[in-house]
Amino acid sequence: MSKKTILVTGAAGFVGRHLLKHLQSRDYDIVAMVRENTDVAFLEQMGIRYIKADLRVKESLYPLFDKVDHVVHLATTMKGPWEEYEESTVNGTRRLLEITKEKGIQGFTFISSIAVYDVFSADNGVLTEGSKINDNNLSMYEKSKIQAEAQVQSFIHDGLAGVILRCGVIYGPGGALFPPRLGFASGKNKYLTIGSGLNRIPFVYVENLVEAIRLTIENPSSHGETFNIVDDQDIAQLEYLNMVKTHVNPSLKVCKIPYGVWLTFSQCVGVLLKLLKRPSPLRKVYLYQCRQQLTYSNRKAKNKLGWKPSQNSQSAMLTTMKWFKDQQTHHRIVDPKLARKTVLLKKPQNVALIGCGVIAKTHLQILNRIDGVNVVGLFDQNIQAAEALVKEFGRGKAYASLDDLLNNEKIDVVHILTPPQSRKEIAQKCAQKGCHLFLEKPMAMDSHDAKAILAAANEFNVKLCVGHNHLFDPPMIKARQLIIDGEVGKILSVESWYGFNLGANLTSRYMVPGAENHWSMQLPGQLYQNLISHPLSVLSDCMGRPQEIYAQTVSANVVKCMKSDELKVMLKSDHTVGNLTVSLAVNPRYQLLNIYGTNMCLYVDFLNKTMIKHATPKGIPKAISRALMSIVAGWVLITSTLRNVFKVLTKTFTYFDGTEILIKEFYRRLEDGGPMPVSGEEGVESMEIMDEIWSQINI
Repeated sequence: MSKKTILVTGAAGFVGRHLLKHLQSRDYDIVAMVRENTDVAFLEQMGIRYIKADLRVKESLYPLFDKVDHVVHLATTMKGPWEEYEESTVNGTRRLLEITKEKGIQGFTFISSIAVYDVFSADNGVLTEGSKINDNNLSMYEKSKIQAEAQVQSFIHDGLAGVILRCGVIYGPGGALFPPRLGFASGKNKYLTIGSGLNRIPFVYVENLVEAIRLTIENPSSHGETFNIVDDQDIAQLEYLNMVKTHVNPSLKVCKIPYGVWLTFSQCVGVLLKLLKRPSPLRKVYLYQCRQQLTYSNRKAKNKLGWKPSQNSQSAMLTTMKWFKDQQTHHRIVDPKLARKTVLLKKPQNVALIGCGVIAKTHLQILNRIDGVNVVGLFDQNIQAAEALVKEFGRGKAYASLDDLLNNEKIDVVHILTPPQSRKEIAQKCAQKGCHLFLEKPMAMDSHDAKAILAAANEFNVKLCVGHNHLFDPPMIKARQLIIDGEVGKILSVESWYGFNLGANLTSRYMVPGAENHWSMQLPGQLYQNLISHPLSVLSDCMGRPQEIYAQTVSANVVKCMKSDELKVMLKSDHTVGNLTVSLAVNPRYQLLNIYGTNMCLYVDFLNKTMIKHATPKGIPKAISRALMSIVAGWVLITSTLRNVFKVLTKTFTYFDGTEILIKEFYRRLEDGGPMPVSGEEGVESMEIMDEIWSQINI
C-alpha cells in the first residue's frame, strides 16, 4: 500500500513544525505550504517538499494538490485589518475547499479554536461541541474562525470527509511563553492576572494536538465531526506563572488585580478607544474567560476519534519550560552590573601580560578587581615599558624575553596585547606551555594566522578568548537581551558605525611624518584593521555570518599615509542586510549601532552608553504615538547624560566597561567550564570577513 501524501498549510508555524516532525516520523509523504517570504531552511534540512503559495490567490494553490490524499489546514491570520482575516482565513479556506473538491480529495482537517464558543451561555460552566457559538462582541480572530468553520461545514454537507478540531490554549516548545487566558504581561518581569489567578486554563500540549490531527487522517469514523481538543489536566494561571518564575525567569513578579478593577478599567478604555475608532484589547469576554472557571469537554474526541493525550501536563510543562530556558542560554548573556562588582575566584590564577603598551594599563586595572588573580610577570621587548607598569602597579616581574617569562614563572593565563604581527608565534608558545589565552583585537594578521592560533589552543587543550570588548558594553548587553527575548522581532537590517576625524589631532601618531611605519599601517587592512573589530563584532552579533560582502572606500585626503580614509561595507546573511562604516575623517566622533526589527528598532550609542528602544505604541493615533516615541528617547538621552556627568565628576567614568565585563566573564568561564564569551571560532570568522574586505579595496 502506497504512503499517503498530506498537504499541510501553515507548515512554518508553531503547530506546523511539530506536525511535520510527527507525520514524518510515521513515514507520511508531506507537501508543506508556506508563504513567499518564509524561511525554508528547516524544511530543506528535513527533506520536506514545500511550495510557496498565497491563500488569497487561488491560482497559486493548485500546485499544492498534486497527488495529495489529505489536507490539514493550519494557516490562519493573527493580525491586521478585517479585510486580511476575511481574505486569508475565511475566503482562503473556501478556496482550499473548492480545489479539494475539484481534485476529488476526501480528507480535510480544519484547525479551529475553542474561542468560537459563547462562554456566557455555558451549561454549568461546561462547553461541548454542541454548545452555542458566539455571535456578539467578537474579535476579528474569533469571527474569522467561526466563518471559516461555516465554510467547512457547508462542504461536509456536500460529502466532504472533513473534520473540525477546536483546540484549547496551545502551548509547548516554540510557542508563546505566555499563552492566552493568563492575563496581561507588563514588561518582561511582571505579569498581571485577572482575579485570584486560580482559574484553570484549558491548555492543550502541542504534541497532544498533533496526535489528534494524525488521528483525523487515520480514523474514518471521525469524518464529518467536530471535536474539542484539550488536555485532561488543566493548569491554574498562578501554577503556570510560578513554573515560568521557577524554571525560566526568576525575576518574574505576578500581580493579582481584582476582576472588578479590570472591568471598570476596560469600560473606561473602551469608551476612549471608541472615540478614537480603535478596538479595545480589554474585551469583557476575555476578562470573563480569565476569571470564570470553564470546562471544555474532550469526551467526544476520546470516544469517536480515539484520541487520548499521551503527554501528561506535568512533564509537558517541564519540557516546555526547559525549551524556553534553553533559548535564553546564550554565551553572551551577562549582568551589566558586573563591571562594578569584584570577582572572587575559588582557584587562584597566575597571570602574565605580554605587551605593555597603552591597553596593558587598562588590563592591569581590571585584574586588580579580580580576587584570586596573581600577576606574576610582564613582558615587552621594550623592558622600560614593562618595568614602568611593574613599578606603578606593584605586581609581577618585568621581562625582556618571552622565553624567560614562560620558563621562569608558573603561568595559568596570558593576556596577549602585542601588535597582531607577533600574535601567532606568541600564542603558539604560550599554548604549548598550557597557558589559557586572552587575545586583544584584532585576533591576528589574517585568518590563516588566526586558524593556527585556534589549532594550537585545541591541540594543547587551553581556552581561547578574543577581546571584542564592545559586545559586553552595558547598552549592547541590553540590546542583545531584547533580541533574544524576541521583543525586536525579526531583524531586517543593521547599521554599525565607527568614525572620528584624525585631522582634528595633527599630533596623532597616525598623522605625523613617519606614520606609515607604525605597526598598524603594516597590517593587511592598515589602520582600518586595527579599528574594524569594534563595529564588525557587534554587527555580526546581530546578523550572524554574512554570505555576501561588498566593500568600497572613499578619500577626504585627511590621512595622508593612506589611499582612503572611509571604508563602507555591505554584508548580507540569509535574511539580514548589514552596513558597516569605519571613517577616519568624519566629525564629530560616532560609535553607533542601529538595529531594525519588525517589532521595534534599537539605537545603541557606545560612546554615550545609551540604548533607546523605538517602538510605535499601539492603539493610539500616529501623531500621538510618534510624539511619545520622541519623549521616551529624549528622556533616555537626558538621564544617560546626567548619569555620565555624575560619573565624570566622581571620577568613576570609563570607556572600558565592556572590557572589564568581558575579562571578568572570561575568568568566570575558566573556573566553571562554560563557553568562552568570545570564542576562538568567532575570532577566526571575524578575520575571514576582514580578509575578504581587504581583497576588495585598494589599500
